[in-house]
Amino acid sequence: MNRTAIVLEAHGGPGMLRLKEIPVFEPVPGQVLVQAAAAGVNFMGIGVRSGIFGLERPLPFTLGVQGPAGSWHSERASISSA
Repeated sequence: MNRTAIVLEAHGGPGMLRLKEIPVFEPVPGQVLVQAAAAGVNFMGIGVRSGIFGLERPLPFTLGVQGPAGSWHSERASISSA
């Protein structure tokens, strides 16, 4: 199963962002999988893309990881509260 993601493959301007289909990660014990309907790219993401914050991120890097809106998809953990 695949998902659509905004992927940064090299630092630079907006032209470095690529819309790609990438594999969905299967949760391992202690993790959950959330089906995201939307995820924003904020100011920090722009900094990571530009390389101006000096954040070491292995490339390719998927942007839009903060606060996705979505629903619970599958569970590999015992969670008592959210």
